[in-house]
Amino acid sequence: MANRSARTTIEHNKGEAISAFDDPYWRRYYYQKCGWLQDVIDGSRDMAKALDKYADAGHAAIRLPMKQPLADDQDAWLGHIYPSWTTVTVNSQ
Repeated sequence: MANRSARTTIEHNKGEAISAFDDPYWRRYYYQKCGWLQDVIDGSRDMAKALDKYADAGHAAIRLPMKQPLADDQDAWLGHIYPSWTTVTVNSQ
């Protein structure tokens, strides 16, 4: 969207100021699928792919239901974790 607006401005106007806006200013942001705007797009996609792989790895590592809880009521009492995240074990009192 930003590139479309900038390109339209550049293509429909002439002069020294427009030329300076086009190159070098705007070309740092986007030119032929390179530049800062493309870096943001590529970085966001790469981050999404990495987080998806991370979630898949976590899902593969933790099989549910778990045989042993991650936390018990003593941990919640001590305030180390949020109380609603605890599970009650069979032998706890």
